[in-house]
Amino acid sequence: MLPLPNADRRVAAEWEPQACVWIAWPHNHATWPGRFETMPPFFAKWVQLIAESLPVNVLVNPESAAQCDQLVGPRRNVEVIDLLTNDCWVRDYGPTFVLSDNDQQLSCVDWQYNAWGGKYPPWDLDAAVCQALAKRLNLPVVTSTLVVEGGALEFDGGGRLLTTSDCLLAMNRNPKATEADVSEELHRLTGVTEIVWLRGGGLEGDDTDGHVDQLARFIDQQNVVVCTSNHAQDKHCLLYTSPSPRDRG
Repeated sequence: MLPLPNADRRVAAEWEPQACVWIAWPHNHATWPGRFETMPPFFAKWVQLIAESLPVNVLVNPESAAQCDQLVGPRRNVEVIDLLTNDCWVRDYGPTFVLSDNDQQLSCVDWQYNAWGGKYPPWDLDAAVCQALAKRLNLPVVTSTLVVEGGALEFDGGGRLLTTSDCLLAMNRNPKATEADVSEELHRLTGVTEIVWLRGGGLEGDDTDGHVDQLARFIDQQNVVVCTSNHAQDKHCLLYTSPSPRDRG
């Protein structure tokens, strides 16, 4: 069982108003072997589209700054920030922003990060990003001992969390942690009071070990959209078809 509800701490849902969007500029050629040249123009278009409605902060390695400036161009709502990274997946290694004091206070959770279970070294620069951003934003930061990527956590903004046991309880992330241990830490740091643990594995060829953000997402506090297949020969049509047990606080 989870502890008593922590009503004064929560992670906002992604559909709530946002101050900005954080993106890390692509520079690691090994991430897209033979296809890297198409990625900077794609990211530039992505930044431009988001900037039409929201400020965008782009983390850029110094050697890529000129390319980013050239492709994105002078744009309202875009700030380019020099910060060293190993790769561009800031959703996974960046901070989890937590609201408290009736949504008046913002803080950061700094999870441990090991590039999806040690698959893609080095990751030291990515693992340092949360602390660097918290310092830049002058926000308090709490460090967890759990290895967690942002793509493994799906919040509804009201205390409910979707995640997968295959990822958070993986031997290459948190080998000594139990489901109860992880639940307690998630509650302590993010205020969640209900965790829906999805079980059954990730997508074929998935190197995240089952990130929930490619399997199921909240679209509001009552509805979830789920990735499924209706092809009889596709093994994914068998995933996540039975009710998942819930930890309730």
